[in-house]
Amino acid sequence: FDEDELIALLKNRIAQREQLRAQFSRAVYLEPNKLALTSTDELFLNQALAVMESNMENSEFRVDAFLKEIGMSRTQLHRKLKALTGQSTTEFMRSIRLKRAAQLLKENHGNVSEVSDAVGFSRVSTFIREFRKIYQITPLQYRKSHFQSS
Repeated sequence: FDEDELIALLKNRIAQREQLRAQFSRAVYLEPNKLALTSTDELFLNQALAVMESNMENSEFRVDAFLKEIGMSRTQLHRKLKALTGQSTTEFMRSIRLKRAAQLLKENHGNVSEVSDAVGFSRVSTFIREFRKIYQITPLQYRKSHFQSS
């Protein structure tokens, strides 16, 4: 084998992973069909997003159910998500729910309690706390800031 070719191949693979990670972290809209299907990693992320979308309102949908639907072991899924998104399985699931919540708030779909329910949080206080961790403002402030800028 050619050492230079192998190094170039590895650098390319690392760059692709970084691009995919950046693309995922910027994605606010969660429709899987809007992502380009060019690699197995993107296919995997599309599948993971589709599973989350179909279970978005289910507050009982946790990691064990996600594992069963995605068809991977806990370790495999954790490694794959960590490599692609930089997040653990729990963090990935929470970020998908919170991104959907931000989208719903921006589009004025119900009050904060209704949005919390729509994205699978069983307690509004938990939803507000987790939302604030990501967006540095409360859901109500987020909604108001997007109405003023629109």
